[in-house]
Amino acid sequence: DGTTCDDGNACTRTDKCVAGACKGGDEVVCEAAGQCYEVGTCDPATGECSEPEKPWDARCDSGTEYPGFCREGRCLPRMVSIGEAQACMVVDGLVRCWNDPNRAARDQLVISFEEPALEVALSYWDEKCVRLAGDTVRCWSGSYISETALPEDTHASPIGQVEQIALGFESACVVTKTSREVRCWGANDVNLLGPGVTSIVSFADAMSIPPLPFGKPIKRICMADLHACVVTADGNVVCWGDGRSGALGYGTTDSRGDAVTDFTTPVPFSGVHFEDVTCGARWTCARTSDGALRCWGSLLSHGNGRVYGDTESASVGPTVQLGGAVSLLGPASARAAHACVIVNGTGIRCWGDVGSSAALGQERDLAIGDDELPSIFPAVDIGLDVPVFVTTGGTGPGDSATSCAIGASGSLYCWGDRTALGYGHGNAIGGTPGSMPPGPVPFE
Repeated sequence: DGTTCDDGNACTRTDKCVAGACKGGDEVVCEAAGQCYEVGTCDPATGECSEPEKPWDARCDSGTEYPGFCREGRCLPRMVSIGEAQACMVVDGLVRCWNDPNRAARDQLVISFEEPALEVALSYWDEKCVRLAGDTVRCWSGSYISETALPEDTHASPIGQVEQIALGFESACVVTKTSREVRCWGANDVNLLGPGVTSIVSFADAMSIPPLPFGKPIKRICMADLHACVVTADGNVVCWGDGRSGALGYGTTDSRGDAVTDFTTPVPFSGVHFEDVTCGARWTCARTSDGALRCWGSLLSHGNGRVYGDTESASVGPTVQLGGAVSLLGPASARAAHACVIVNGTGIRCWGDVGSSAALGQERDLAIGDDELPSIFPAVDIGLDVPVFVTTGGTGPGDSATSCAIGASGSLYCWGDRTALGYGHGNAIGGTPGSMPPGPVPFE
């Protein structure tokens, strides 16, 4: 007993004789090769563990603010951005875009880069920027955001690595990765580029002007067509640009951004800690750390017809009633006239004034939030899937307003104006009885 032997099984590493027989010990313990792999089994002939991949679209942690899904052993984020009349989706590192209502999304534009795409942003004019896996930014538009009109002609921004991108009307801003500063370029309408900047700044010259002078790190940013807001590391919201309709929240309709103090003075909420912010057509909404939502500007959200932030501080407006805690505040593109959120991690609530576009998903044409609370309406019906991402875009009312959500299955669902839905049947969804749930968009 105790003599070394070989039991013929390479998955045991210390074989010894016991009572006249060779017994294996110290078995090889297999572990998953990564979050997109199952635990493998050991091959007795080689002692090597197999590395079975998880099924396509198994959930994973993408390392970004967007939901991750497994493909071929790697985890990549999935998200959507909606412009005026076009939508783009990041899926499996590719950017897929569509704007023809009579063709399925899978049969339209597919864009690849030398690295996987992590995030895409569209402006009101469908200008586009993408953040790649190396955290560099590529933009194409043929406008002030980029001199390049085609994605294949793009080059990396001189700003270097970034964590977030946001697009407005012919202007763009990013949050840098290391310093968490905000750097902007493009058109300088209403002082969006900061104090002392008096002209257009090109994509190539984005480093020629200083970062915006917040004086502290930034954790979230949003841009509408003519205003922008950030959440600072200490949980305050700061807004600048066009103040019409109270979009900035300071109790005036004056523009801000030509003085350093405009960037160091937060919207006057007392004792409120914010985590996220989104901007639309002259409105802003911010989510607190406990899941409450505060909105100000032109997006009527409180059921009383009042606009907050124009003649009184945004803090005067009460918490938006949505039937639960907001677990995800959907990003909105530059001129969106409606907002969507995920409540309690399970249901989508949308509100605003989108006229006949049906982007609120209630199977009828109506505004929500103007003379009734958003919470009195049922959650948007996307079927049995659980939403993990939601976004809004287009314009409104009665124009190209669109909403899209991604479910835990990895499927995409869109409703609203027909242009950017991606189904290929040429019809609007969400404004007539029986049109919801919309079913998965055929994006591949």
